[in-house]
Amino acid sequence: LDKKISQIDFLIRKQEEHIAKIKEYKSALIRNVVTKGLKDGTDLKNSGSSEIGLIPKDWDIQATKGLFTIVAGGTPESGDNANYDGDISWVTPADFKTDDIFVDCGRRNLSKKGYESCSATLVPANSIIFSKRAPIGSVVLNSVPLCTNQGCLSCVNDKKELNAKYYYYVMSILANVYELLGSGTTFKEISSKNFGLVKLPVPSLKEQNLITDYLDKKCKIISELIASKTSKIDKLNSYKKSLIYEYVTGIKEVAA
Repeated sequence: LDKKISQIDFLIRKQEEHIAKIKEYKSALIRNVVTKGLKDGTDLKNSGSSEIGLIPKDWDIQATKGLFTIVAGGTPESGDNANYDGDISWVTPADFKTDDIFVDCGRRNLSKKGYESCSATLVPANSIIFSKRAPIGSVVLNSVPLCTNQGCLSCVNDKKELNAKYYYYVMSILANVYELLGSGTTFKEISSKNFGLVKLPVPSLKEQNLITDYLDKKCKIISELIASKTSKIDKLNSYKKSLIYEYVTGIKEVAA
């Protein structure tokens, strides 16, 4: 068993290493495309942001608060059951992670009473939902109107010339920036003010759409590859468990 388990664990580690490298490639791909565009040989300029770096000369750069209306969330009294289990979707940072892309509901809904009793605000579909704490920096788009607790900030797109999904991709590679801007003793949290000051690149709407379409296709292939390798890891773990069980229970015997 020691020999067989060692061989299986080696194969599992290899798959995990491959997944880590694929994720690194995905992050680098997104970072390069959302900050440099899709055209080779484009003249670049300093964006004024160390994290964004150089951007095409014809792009602008603006603070998040200049691009979106930033909406905070709220939580009704938790001890009152009448505030919950209604039909108003309500999400918390625990309900999503960046790899999800879209979110449509959380673990609990709010009732009309609960919604009206707190500072939660219903935001339209295709807003960007950002986790401001535990963890800082997870980001998704909402596929339906919903509200959030105070652990999230929602970026509402009031301008038709913005592609929210392009900015989902931009924010997904800025986790380190948001983390550095967080503060707190019990747990770190980024304030709405600091979040709103983070500068983001602003290509034309046409370029935003082209970049988004390109990344959607590339990330779909990458996600399928990661899923395939994750499936292999699951099968190897299942095989390892069954192998141990069969030999220690005598179902299988070691040949003499």
